[in-house]
Amino acid sequence: MAENTSLNYLRNNQKILRVSSLTHLYDAQDSGSSEVSNIGNRVVLPSSFTGGARYMRENYLDAMAIVRAFGHPDLFITFTCNPKWPEILRFLTEDDLKPEDRPDIITGDEYLFGKSLGVVAVIEFQKRGLPHCHLCLFMDKEGRVPTSADIDKIICAEIPDKEEDPDLYSIVADFIMHGPCGTDHPTCPCMIKYKCSKYFPKEFSNETHFDGQGFPVYKRRDDGHFIMKGDTPLDNRNVVAYKKQLSKQFQSHINVEWCNQIGSIKYLFKYINKGPDRISVRIENSDGGKSIQKKKQGKDEIADYYSCRYISACEAARRLFNFPTIYLTPAVYRLSFHLPNHEPIYYDGEEDFESVLSKPTVGASQFIEWMNCNKIDQHARQYTYLEFPRYYVWNSGPRHWTRRKSQLVVARIHFVPPKSGETYYLRILLNKVKGPTCFEDIRTVNGILYDTFKEACYTLGLLDDDREYVASIKDTHAWASGEFCRSLFVSLITTDSLSFPDCVWNETCDLLSDDLHHECPPHVSTTDEAELKKVLYNLVLSKI
Repeated sequence: MAENTSLNYLRNNQKILRVSSLTHLYDAQDSGSSEVSNIGNRVVLPSSFTGGARYMRENYLDAMAIVRAFGHPDLFITFTCNPKWPEILRFLTEDDLKPEDRPDIITGDEYLFGKSLGVVAVIEFQKRGLPHCHLCLFMDKEGRVPTSADIDKIICAEIPDKEEDPDLYSIVADFIMHGPCGTDHPTCPCMIKYKCSKYFPKEFSNETHFDGQGFPVYKRRDDGHFIMKGDTPLDNRNVVAYKKQLSKQFQSHINVEWCNQIGSIKYLFKYINKGPDRISVRIENSDGGKSIQKKKQGKDEIADYYSCRYISACEAARRLFNFPTIYLTPAVYRLSFHLPNHEPIYYDGEEDFESVLSKPTVGASQFIEWMNCNKIDQHARQYTYLEFPRYYVWNSGPRHWTRRKSQLVVARIHFVPPKSGETYYLRILLNKVKGPTCFEDIRTVNGILYDTFKEACYTLGLLDDDREYVASIKDTHAWASGEFCRSLFVSLITTDSLSFPDCVWNETCDLLSDDLHHECPPHVSTTDEAELKKVLYNLVLSKI
């Protein structure tokens, strides 16, 4: 109900906010147009609306900026709410309720802190069941776990001795064990095509080591310890990796995994590509619903968000309490940029040209003020646009940059695809050029002013051998799905953009197939790299 009210407010009470580039406004004025209400795109569902498409996409790109700054996350932690916590049971016993009947209790605000450089956390809700939190931790140099011995200090995958630590043994028995599944329980929810989708039971291992794909194989000794689940004994092969101190402190299912890949961040924000939870109900008249069909007038972002939208009780309670569903640290600066006279201008659709073009924000964009700062501050000229926010802070009120005192931040420049033309080449240069004071400085290489940003890129050697397209696919892979990357590759082929398609294919094939591992036939071994690569190669070709 609260979300419905917010969406109705956005639809009915907000001003008709529109956005257009400065040059388009000037062109419209020169053509004799007297109204600006028909120019530009209308913004309906802003990125500040929690759960919206822009909200999820922007937070995901912020998370990828943290990955770029600190490298791959070190630890991936899944923290699940425990319905048997005493503070929950106190509210349930009197009225004989179930935990899911009190979503206001089980959505409490919990954070795990560690000695880390960055944290990305997402609260995930399901249609049924309890909420759980996924965290990616980026540890500092002292907290890194580069060797198997370091992993053993943090992560355990064995049943503790019942006599030495009975409390931990009880916790592992209640929350950490997986199964029984497989032939012992073929109807278990984790079973897909007669195999456990979580790959349990694992193999015994006398020590922690890494497999051919770089994933850790935790120490699981055949020491005789087991836990009975019904009539089935479960040994160390069925233990979910955990950290002893965390499990004892929170008495809940907390899965701790060593992480060395970017896929963990993509998993956190999988709803960007998967979409939110949905349910569907259809009611029709006797005429098949023809009388209630309406012709759509343009794209309605609110209607798209409403479409079959489902919000669980736990998510609703957390949103009502104003608890965050996404947590990122350090802060991420989103840097905008634009071509000359193409800065975006936001305005009320009821304003006239004179009031829109006379706004103090015109000609004072974040990007232009960066170049103005370089004119007057010698210290600012030694940084690229991406490095600049580490030492300067943008003041949106007076609209200028000032020296930063003390705060760790990460910056990212808005992504644009290769088909954007000059805007795309400008973005490439912004990662290389330091301290420009005007657009001409960005297009100047070795004292020579070039007519286009693309020519400047060529002169700097940034476009040789299709490297800009390889870089574009790699950049896109950092935030998009494999399917989206394959569509980008196809568009580059069909538009004759590539000079050496085979070279681009060889360099990006692994990226184009990163979401196809689950489609490999069961007989393909993950340890045989040559066979696995061949199968994935053919799968990518079939998709393309």
